[in-house]
Amino acid sequence: MDAGFRLLGPLTAQRGDAVIDLGPPKQRAALALLLLHRGRQVPVDRLVDALWGDEPPPSAQASIQAYVSNLRRALRDEAGASSPIVRRAQGYVLDVAPERVDLAVFHAAVRTARAAAEEQRWPDALTAADAALALWRGELLEDLSDQPWVQAEAAAVEELRTECRETQITALLAAGRVAPALAAAQELRAAHPSRDRACWLHMIALHRAGRSPEALERYAEHVRRLDEELGLEPGAELRELQVAILRHEPALAAWP
Repeated sequence: MDAGFRLLGPLTAQRGDAVIDLGPPKQRAALALLLLHRGRQVPVDRLVDALWGDEPPPSAQASIQAYVSNLRRALRDEAGASSPIVRRAQGYVLDVAPERVDLAVFHAAVRTARAAAEEQRWPDALTAADAALALWRGELLEDLSDQPWVQAEAAAVEELRTECRETQITALLAAGRVAPALAAAQELRAAHPSRDRACWLHMIALHRAGRSPEALERYAEHVRRLDEELGLEPGAELRELQVAILRHEPALAAWP
């Protein structure tokens, strides 16, 4: 059985029920970078830069070789015949099937949810969004979060996670499941208090729950926050929703 890798939270690797020891932090960081570039060559110089920044020690390349050698031994298949890490030209490639990496599974599920939502196939969108979000155990590579390159990757993946949560809430509302949609929207808005779309979903969920005055209060709070903290105004879509709620427009009951 090939090893499986989890990046949505602390970095872990398992073969069956057995957790694989991935070694010290820099060795784990080397594996993380290879996983983020799964199937593509990562030059040794890129590994050195990721692990030590602008001032690598003279032994940096030798250390990379040692880390990779240790990882190759740890990740060999059950027969001990092969390892997913192979040397290519001036670097290394981690060759592992996408279904063995939770981040790759997440990306695939997000694409499925997005495509279903665009076609308004809401049950399919909800199933895919639920599957994508269930993979998360914490922030991306949270045990390596002090690394600048991890922070950049984490920000990009977190944006996808947020968009997926928005799809999930929309699909819940489409299914008439107002209570879980409202709970999810409130949680999303708490996590992203300055995000127009999070406020929009929270407002329409409140409206659907028969709590229109609260929806308008949330809008007023959002306007104040944007002005005081960012010097911005809400976008046109959010302003239009406020007007629609004030007018009790029937179309809101049929959205999406």
